[in-house]
Amino acid sequence: YGPSPFTGTGSHIPPRNCSQIMNALIVADVGVLAGREIGPISDYIAILSLSEARSLDACNSLPSILDLMASGCPSRPKPRTLTDSDLAFLKALYASDITTSGGQGRYGVEHAMAKDLGGVSR
Repeated sequence: YGPSPFTGTGSHIPPRNCSQIMNALIVADVGVLAGREIGPISDYIAILSLSEARSLDACNSLPSILDLMASGCPSRPKPRTLTDSDLAFLKALYASDITTSGGQGRYGVEHAMAKDLGGVSR
């Protein structure tokens, strides 16, 4: 509960209602990545660093760059770049209202993604 780091945004939102990335460390096993193209790997690392992935070994509901390394997702082709659903997720995540509860926040992200992807949200 110590002092919050300076956000530098000039916002009037108190730091207790802000989400901040202070440090991100992603360790990559060179043995696993050997022979792979750098483009898809860099997109994979980007989505890991900008979001909080829950499961990295299962197939996601929507196509995602996270499927690249998922052993539990053999049924569809591995993406070579960030997918439309990845971009919609990141846009919705970073545009979401951080002052809401977890359930409302998830609904807001789902709704924004559905709108961005041209679908109908619940």
